Amino acid sequence: SDSDGICDDVDACTDQSACNYDDPANEACAAVDACGVCGGSGVDTDADGICDAVDACTDQSACNYNDPANEACAAVDACGVCGGSGVDTDADGMCDDVDACTDQSACNYDDPANEACATVDAVGVCGGSCLADDNNNGICDDAEPFTCQIPSACNYDATSAQVNNSLCEWLSCAGCMNPIACNYDGTATVSFASSCTFPAFSWEDCDGACLPEADLNNNQICDPFEYAGCTDLNAINYNPAANFDDGSCFLVLVGCVIPAASNYDLTATVQGIPVLDYCNFALTAPTAEGIPETCTIESACNFNEAGPCEFESCLGCNNATACNFDASALYNDGSCEWLTCVGCMNATACDYDATATIAATCDYTSCVGCTDSNADNFDAGATQDNGACIISGCGLADACNYDATANNPDGSCDYSCYGCTDNSACNYNASTTVDDGSCDFTSCLGCTDNTACNYDSDASINAGCVYASGCDTCSGATDGTGTVVDGDSDNDSICDANEIVGCQTPGACNYNPAATDSAVCDFTSCQGCTDNTACNYDATATQSDGSCTYPPAGYDDCAALVCTDINNNDVCDFSESPVLGCLNSTACNYNAAANTSDPNNPCTFLVFSGFSSVTAASSNAAVDGSVTPIIGGTGGSGTYFLKSETPDSQVSNDGTKVYLFTDVTAGGNLAESSWNLLPAGRYEFGLVDDVGCEAVDTHRVLVPALAP
Repeated sequence: SDSDGICDDVDACTDQSACNYDDPANEACAAVDACGVCGGSGVDTDADGICDAVDACTDQSACNYNDPANEACAAVDACGVCGGSGVDTDADGMCDDVDACTDQSACNYDDPANEACATVDAVGVCGGSCLADDNNNGICDDAEPFTCQIPSACNYDATSAQVNNSLCEWLSCAGCMNPIACNYDGTATVSFASSCTFPAFSWEDCDGACLPEADLNNNQICDPFEYAGCTDLNAINYNPAANFDDGSCFLVLVGCVIPAASNYDLTATVQGIPVLDYCNFALTAPTAEGIPETCTIESACNFNEAGPCEFESCLGCNNATACNFDASALYNDGSCEWLTCVGCMNATACDYDATATIAATCDYTSCVGCTDSNADNFDAGATQDNGACIISGCGLADACNYDATANNPDGSCDYSCYGCTDNSACNYNASTTVDDGSCDFTSCLGCTDNTACNYDSDASINAGCVYASGCDTCSGATDGTGTVVDGDSDNDSICDANEIVGCQTPGACNYNPAATDSAVCDFTSCQGCTDNTACNYDATATQSDGSCTYPPAGYDDCAALVCTDINNNDVCDFSESPVLGCLNSTACNYNAAANTSDPNNPCTFLVFSGFSSVTAASSNAAVDGSVTPIIGGTGGSGTYFLKSETPDSQVSNDGTKVYLFTDVTAGGNLAESSWNLLPAGRYEFGLVDDVGCEAVDTHRVLVPALAP
């Protein structure tokens, strides 16, 4: 029934839904287990499609429990990476390895912009550049306007943190501060005395009208200018200066003014003279002798006196207003005068006359002026001070040269004592005594170490220095803008200044074993024939390219014009039979007749390598110095001679004796028996054997003397 080719009566599984219904093994029906194995017993706890038996992680709380990579259970790290090892120190959601700021004290540590750590500046801006807000007004000091901060100045403004007292001015608020002046300015704060104007007189107002207290009779004439006197032009005592008639006018009417006269005239003011011509009197009866005993007329000058009455001795000026008033005179005889006692009667006037009894005009100006000898307008002739003295100078109490007496500015006020008194400030001035709030703590900030890259020659307050290290150098600027210059741009630990650019591939034409930075290698320009015996030898080539060519066999030249004649018998070697032998003329077994090298008998050589020992002569006069040559090589007969390159006789050091080599050959060669009979001296020896084989090299030797 399941069409598996097994009859149902013997088929162990006929359920076509079973995974093994058609399995030739013919086993009981089975189902696919959780791991996908037919008839298996596997479990897949985390349902990730991987059987628990082989599943490296079955914990569904793990972030990789269903990861096909089938790795050990892992957790999401602080940076959100499954199985990662990232750390998020400041818990801002950014992994430390990419977080530009991990300092939680920074104001931007958790800013998604992910910028370098920043601090709050002086006005509260995170990462701002404001260095100071000394007046705490929320405006950066260097953004505030410069203002004048000297209190006495007209434009004083202490609201700004920026001070520039050169802006101060004292004109706009200057004015007359004298309360008695006509132009007194109650708003002025700087006294400008020379600008003050005053009434012409102290008893007048600025309009020229009398002050109430100076016009007590309210007649519109100021009391000091009010002159009482006779204003009648017909009067004998008319006073042209009088502007106020005091009833003193005296009109001259001549007549009899004596009441006892029978013709007494009440209207007369001046007694006519002679009196008896103007007055009629009833005479008293004479005595017997004709002379009355006494005068009985009461108005007579000698009333009740013995003798006849007379009326002239009591005549005189009896007008009390006259200058010559005579209190004893009974009758005015017309002698009164009103001139000699005329003068200024006001004690405050410049020309006051204490003796004057008749008022004249007064002078109120000539003696009035400034009586202060220190004033600009001092008047040496003035006796009355007008209250308008002008004293130029600095009258501003906050100035360095304040003068308490000055009331008129002359531009001399000095504020040089104002400045910064804080010795830690950039603009500290040791000569200042008044701190004007101008101390600056930022303009001189910078690096003060001249070995640093950002050294600022103008800085006086150190604000941090940056130094170069290793290969790095400084840019050289000394104004604070200097930077560190990267001296190892490729970070290979070799300073750029020491880098050598070149080909680093051995075998290249331009290979440079000292190169530290690679360059293009050249593999062709240096190739060529490097054998100087070749016909095509290239002296510039450093690498052989196998291209060398040589003279044809049997010839010594490349043009095949000179044949080889090793034995120099003028017969080309290829034209004669080979003669085997050593072809090297320096060899001991050199065969001059040979033209072919004998492979079985190679050339042999005598080698002289110097001296293994030297023994000093016992004295300059002794012949007992010795040398021992180093003899080697493949040639030599065994009997050797030192061949002297100094055949001349040897002279002792003291110059007193000549030594000749003994036991020498005819050519001057020293036999071995003489090698220990050498006088002190300098020698140059070669080596030769007894059959004439000679070593190529020669050597010099010094045989010293132990004693003179």
